[in-house]
Order: sequence, then structure tokens, then C-alpha cells
Amino acid sequence: MVSAADVRHIFASGRSDDGRRKCRRAIYLHAVLIPYYCVNTVTSNNLKREEAFEIQIKTKLLLLLCSVSVAVLAAEAVLVAVGFSYSPMTIEQIPHHRNDYRRHHIPGDDHFTYDSQLLWRPKPGFKIFNVQGFRGRELSDDKGDQFRILAIGDSNTLGWGGQEGANWPHELEKVLRKVSDRYVVSNAGVWGYTSFQGMRRLQEAVSLQPDIVLLSFGSNDAHPVGFSDAEYAHFSLSAPRSMLAKSRIVQLVSAAWNANQIRQQDRTQLVHRVNLTDYSSNLRKMVKLARDHNAIPVLLTRPYFGSSTDPTWWKTYAPQYAEATLQIAEQTDTLAIDVYTWFKNHDACFADESHFTSQGHAEAAQLILSHLGPILPATPSLGAASEMLAVDLTPSCRSNQSK
Repeated sequence: MVSAADVRHIFASGRSDDGRRKCRRAIYLHAVLIPYYCVNTVTSNNLKREEAFEIQIKTKLLLLLCSVSVAVLAAEAVLVAVGFSYSPMTIEQIPHHRNDYRRHHIPGDDHFTYDSQLLWRPKPGFKIFNVQGFRGRELSDDKGDQFRILAIGDSNTLGWGGQEGANWPHELEKVLRKVSDRYVVSNAGVWGYTSFQGMRRLQEAVSLQPDIVLLSFGSNDAHPVGFSDAEYAHFSLSAPRSMLAKSRIVQLVSAAWNANQIRQQDRTQLVHRVNLTDYSSNLRKMVKLARDHNAIPVLLTRPYFGSSTDPTWWKTYAPQYAEATLQIAEQTDTLAIDVYTWFKNHDACFADESHFTSQGHAEAAQLILSHLGPILPATPSLGAASEMLAVDLTPSCRSNQSK
């Protein structure tokens, strides 16, 4: 800065105009420009230090992000390599309970993959399933003059494994196509399914433009388990959706979170996979959904043989589900086929207590066809084909009644 003595000295050294101009120039230089330059230089240096610090922070954050990404990718690769896949069915609250077969279907059965909505779904194009995830002919969007029948149910609908595995929808189609090749029966059954899953399955399957929908549930619904299907679905839906849900890391975190939630509930009281109230509600919804898509719904009671009084066994409750099926059919003015009563106690038609033999499947197709006649397109030879099937099935497995 310029002191007062410096100013007097400058003025004393130049009394002329030229001197005074030099004097003012010197004062301006010392009093304004030099301090401004110094301040500006300090400010510039401070800004450079701040920019350098900011770059340093960003570099460290970028390195940290890269390190975390590499670690996550490595962990993801390891989980994929060991075959880890999330499913709420892998969390057992009541270990090894004999009624809960859900763990056998996912992750225990390679026919299926985990699905947050359906719990498990068929792998398209895998073994017995076509690329659309159903059993039978692939159906195009162009329906043409086809008359399509959709059968949706559980394991007794899907039938036995293998390409030639017996199933009544296929037997039904064989008879119908002897009359006309416009008939197509698509099998949308899935091993282990309840009406809870069936409702969601039907929401997808109506895109096939069926003319008739055959619905057969009630066996798996009645199973006493630790957690209902709806509760399992709740744990499924709590996992992140879409592409993120495919990450094994995300699945691992979801599994740990949901396992903790389930175990905190300390469930020891058995419940049905689908209780009677919800079962009836699901049937109503499926009937309405079919009609909303211009299809005729048909309700089938679920066949099995034998009885039980064991409070932990599904057959103790199965008759109530069969009765509920008939009640919903009456209340909704829907065609019902009482398959259960027709095969009741005819154990020769069953490979086990709830699954048909090959002949049982064929006779079920005959029974169903005899009820479908009034709602099928008028065809003179339809009755003859049904009669021909009856001759082929002689003697009937129903002739051997269990004592």
C-alpha cells in the first residue's frame, strides 16, 4: 500500500503537469492495480486448489465404485456358477411337512423356473412343454376356424411326464380330431398348482383365444401347510421386480430378508394352501375371466379315491372343496362335471390316490366329452366318435370298485 509520506515525496518530485500525471499514475499503480493483482492471484490459487481437491475426491469415488462393481460382478458370477436361485419355497418354517410339496417344484424340479406371480412356471420349450409353456400343439395368433379348448388345472390335468405321458386333455383332443381337425385342446395344467396360481395362469392363457375353458382344482388347495400360497406370493412380491430381480445378489439379499420375516412369525398352526373362501373366490374370478374373453367356462371337481380323518392330510378336507366347486357352478350358472363322484372309490383308475392311470385319463376324456356335447359346434359324427371311444375302453377301470 502507498503511505502519506510516499505521496508527499511523489508530489514534491514533480510540480509540473507532467510530474503530476506521473504522480497520479504512480498512486493508481501502487494503490489499486498492485493490490488487485495480488488479491486476484491469491483467489486464483485458492480456486485451483479447490478444483484439484474436487478432482481428487471424484477420482477416489470412481475408484471405489469400480472396486465395488468388480466385487459385485465376481460375487454374481460365483452365485450363478453354484446354481443359486431365489425362491420363498426354499425357506421352511415347518421342516419336511409331508403336505408341502411346493419345494419339490421349485427349485427341485427342472421343468419349472421361479416366478414371483405364479411361484413356479413351466420352462417354455422344455421337455413336455411347447414354446408357449403349455402341453400340446403350439397355437398361432391367427385362430382361423379352430375351435380351441383350454384345460387348466394341476398335476392330474398336466398328466404324466415324458412326451407320451398320459393326460386327459390329449385324450380328449384325439377323439375330437377324429371328427374334425378344427378341434384343438391345449393343456395348461401344471404340477402342484392351486386355484391361486390357476387364476394367474388363466390371465395369461386367455391370449390363446379359447372357446371353452375347463377348470380343475381343489386337491392342492386343500393341503395343510405352514404358509398359504398368498403368503408365499407376498414374500415373492417383496423382492425387486423386472431385470433387477434376475440378479443373484438381489435374490440373495431378498432371501435373507424374507427368511428373517418368516421366522419372526414362528408359525406352527397349519393353514390350507388356499382356504375354502379364497378357493370359491378364485373360481368365481376364473369363470368371469373366461366369459369376459368370450369363452365358456366349465368347472370340474378334482378326482381322487379314498378318505381321511387325519387333520394334517389334504383328503380330510378335499370333499369340502369338491362341494364348493359344485356350489360355485350353480351360483354362477356354469356347467359342472363331477369327475370326483364319477371315479370315487374306483381305485383301478388311479396310479396313486389322486392321479389317473393311462386308462383313467382316457375314461375321464370320455366323461368330459359326454358333457361338452351341447356346447360344441354341431357335428353329426361327434356322437359316433364318443361311442367309439367307449368301445375302445372296454372293460372300464370303473368296473373294479375298491371295497
